[in-house]
Amino acid sequence: MSLSLKSPWLAAITTTTLVAGIAWSLGLTPGPTTPSAPAPEPVLAPSPVAPSASADSARIRQLEQQVEQLAQRLGSEEAARANVPPPPMPPTPEEQVQRREAGMEMFEMKVDAYQQERLDAVWADPARKSLETSMGTLLASLPAERRGNLLGVDCRTHSCMATLEFPNFAAAKDQFPRFVEHIYDVPCGRTAVLDDTEDPAAPLKVRVLFDECARD
Repeated sequence: MSLSLKSPWLAAITTTTLVAGIAWSLGLTPGPTTPSAPAPEPVLAPSPVAPSASADSARIRQLEQQVEQLAQRLGSEEAARANVPPPPMPPTPEEQVQRREAGMEMFEMKVDAYQQERLDAVWADPARKSLETSMGTLLASLPAERRGNLLGVDCRTHSCMATLEFPNFAAAKDQFPRFVEHIYDVPCGRTAVLDDTEDPAAPLKVRVLFDECARD
């Protein structure tokens, strides 16, 4: 806010005119006036800034900074979204066949390694009994129409093979992930494979390989 200041020279003229006007209205003849010396050029002092104006300016600057930061963050998020790659395309039937064949080949290599291991009864017997107990508990928790049977568990030195049989393909496909995801007392890697079948209604075997087992 700026303040308007009158110059001394303007104030002198105003005062003289006012006195002459009063004398004329009273019937008096005003005496000669002595012209005053020229007033010095006025010096305008800087306008004082009210405390409230300073506080408002600080708040405005703070709001401007916050708006700028928000705009930068939104711009970064937009750029990140623009750089997100599109979701992968689902595999074609040919790719699915290739993946299954590659998975089966890897599984059979692990089975061959398991079969080549020597028998260490000190470790194998307790490991077998523990796996039989855990897998039997899992089977008992399944619905009767989808419940399978544990045909056997064989352990060697660092690996075990369990064979399950389910009443049909649908039951095997639905239930076998339980036996892979379960946390057993015998710490091993786990891989399960459904054997091929030509009749979906026929009983189906599932092999579960426990490999690279940790030993105390």
